[in-house]
Amino acid sequence: MPSSIYHNLDADKHEIRILSILPRGRGPVTASSSPPPTGGAAMSTGTTDIHCILETKSLDDRPSFKALSYVWGVEPPSTTIIVNSQAISVRKNLGAALQQLQQDDRSMSVWADALCINQDDNQEKLHQVQLMSRVYEDSDEVLVWLGPEEDHSDTAMTRLEDIGRKAIEAGIQDFRASTDMQNWFQPVVDERLRKLKVSLNRLAEDEGLDLFESTVVPLSKRAYWSRVWVLQEFSVPRTMTILCGKRRLDVATFAAAFNFLAFARWTLSSRFTLEERRDPGSQLQSVSSNPPSAAPNRLIGARRRYQTETGDRQSLASLLQRTCFRKLGIDPLNATDPRDKIYGLLSLASDSDQLAILPDYKKSTLEVYTDTSRALIASGQISILSWCQPPKVIDGLPSWVPDYSQGLRQPYGEDSNDMPLFCASGSMEFPGVSVSLHSEQNSIDLQGIKVDFITDLGSDWNLEFGVPWRWEIAQRLIREVEDFCKRSPLLTGNEQVLNASMRISIADQDFLGVSKSRATSSMRLQYDKIKSMEGFAFDHGAAHYREAMTFQRDRRSFLSSHGRVGLAPACAEPGDFICILFGSAVPFILRETSEGRFRLIGEAYVYGIMDGEWLDQERTTSTFIIN
Repeated sequence: MPSSIYHNLDADKHEIRILSILPRGRGPVTASSSPPPTGGAAMSTGTTDIHCILETKSLDDRPSFKALSYVWGVEPPSTTIIVNSQAISVRKNLGAALQQLQQDDRSMSVWADALCINQDDNQEKLHQVQLMSRVYEDSDEVLVWLGPEEDHSDTAMTRLEDIGRKAIEAGIQDFRASTDMQNWFQPVVDERLRKLKVSLNRLAEDEGLDLFESTVVPLSKRAYWSRVWVLQEFSVPRTMTILCGKRRLDVATFAAAFNFLAFARWTLSSRFTLEERRDPGSQLQSVSSNPPSAAPNRLIGARRRYQTETGDRQSLASLLQRTCFRKLGIDPLNATDPRDKIYGLLSLASDSDQLAILPDYKKSTLEVYTDTSRALIASGQISILSWCQPPKVIDGLPSWVPDYSQGLRQPYGEDSNDMPLFCASGSMEFPGVSVSLHSEQNSIDLQGIKVDFITDLGSDWNLEFGVPWRWEIAQRLIREVEDFCKRSPLLTGNEQVLNASMRISIADQDFLGVSKSRATSSMRLQYDKIKSMEGFAFDHGAAHYREAMTFQRDRRSFLSSHGRVGLAPACAEPGDFICILFGSAVPFILRETSEGRFRLIGEAYVYGIMDGEWLDQERTTSTFIIN
């Protein structure tokens, strides 16, 4: 993009650039002759060339403008617009948005990052990125551009408007998912919840399976919902409108529609028996086979927390959990620049000042990820070590630094609400975390206890979702775990061996949809069924255990020198140490590389020490220098 359209911004004055889109048929004129848009301006379309003026304004002067939230796209710039009398090439999606926003009779003042920030000036990007939250918060309105009309999106927007208005009338905005879902099928005492159950259940019954309009699905899977920056752009604005093609919808109605769709799918599915849910028939298939993506709900929830739960902003670690993990029904958020997986969250993080992480595009991705991880661990966030999972695509990352650019698997130690499932460290008080001052060595010093070392390993668990499930593979894996349990002097009697094997084979975790909890004794029946299956036979009575086993892919069973049995990363080797790092929810596998220095291999499930049992007695503390 020509640098001549840009002049230096004064960071001390909080200056930004604002793009004035001139009316159709107007050539370049002075910006002062273009009146600002009014709230009631109608949207229109056309093919006239887009002429714009780029002006510098100070946010301190409270200029009037709308902020555009959109996805850049990966294709090279192909649409030509005129900015300050110069031809500029922009990417197709931004060009379509500007064309849609252009008016017939007045100018439209907007802020769009690709044009309003000099993308070739890293110093400018540094201070502009720090202002972005304020830009979206101080704008007159944020316009969310989902893209042009396609895949029957006009029909989808009409359907969402209808559902959203009905859901608001039924009280969906009072539905508190985190608590109401837990109490929905319990005897009701709370009057608010009683009224809500009546109205929402009635609406779900009235709409029935027609709720799941197929045209909504592609809208919910558009690229917009996958960008890490949209978490901020969607959360902070006071006023926001959703645009798709020629259609627009206020954010409250849009959010109500998607929240109700998620509620209705959950409550309608819950009326089927557990066995029907595990082996769904045609009626349930219509609810569950191709549902809308949960990606919009992630942003809707983030906006609600930011707008209504004052003072309850999330930590950077919590935001990373929500944006980097692969979960059923929702993919991690992406960024064109992998450094933005961190920078795109800083303005939302409650602890960003404490962590002292600032956007700096002069740093490499390796430096950004390493500095971020060091700051998180130094603040006591030992849990991020569970995010260190192969493969890593960023070259040179220390073993204790997660590759945030990749979709990470949900760790052993956290349930579906990011709450701890295990407590390998117990409840004792731990000394502070020591982080190495020798940054060039990219090492950290952590204290903990050596439990044992691995002597034997089973096969790599390569079970996959969405492919024909081979019972003989699952049976082989179970046999390997049972064999290790039989060889363990810590397990006596057949019943202890079978109970341990049942839990180890699924890391003592139970899954149903997106829910995750500790396994219950009822899983034993499914465990026994899988052991007795033959070939490719299917038995829905074992489907739940089968799903839980699939979540353990890329791991393998192990036996330690003193008889500990569990699951370790597939890349574990005999001789690797099983360790409990103080403050961690789960054990870790460490590999000694030289005297006193280790490489982190990954988290582990170790039967019998997941709830602090190993620390019931006094143990020798070690300092691990992890490279």
